[in-house]
Amino acid sequence: MAGWIRFADGRPMDAAALPLVADCFPPAILGVLDGVAISTLELTVHLRRPPGPGWLQAAIRSRALLRGLVEEDAELWDEAGHLVAMSRQLAQVVAR
Repeated sequence: MAGWIRFADGRPMDAAALPLVADCFPPAILGVLDGVAISTLELTVHLRRPPGPGWLQAAIRSRALLRGLVEEDAELWDEAGHLVAMSRQLAQVVAR
C-alpha cells in the first residue's frame, strides 16, 4: 500500500507527528481479506530525521500473515526524498 498524507489544516509535519502518521494508514492486507478486524498489538517507530515541509509519502508492506498475526513494515519519506521514519507493526487479524 502506498499513499501521500499531510494535515488538513496545512500545519507542517514535525517529528512528534510521525508515529501518528505511521499508524494511520489502512493495513496492507485489508484489500486481500474481507470481513476481518485488525488490531495493533505492538508498534515500533524509528525516527530518522525531521521531515521537510509538504506532503509525506508512505509505503507499507506485509510479508507475513501466520496464525492470525500480521507483520507490517512502513517507510515515510518527505517531499525532498528523505527517509524520515520507519516502523514495524504486529497486529492481530480476527474474523468479524
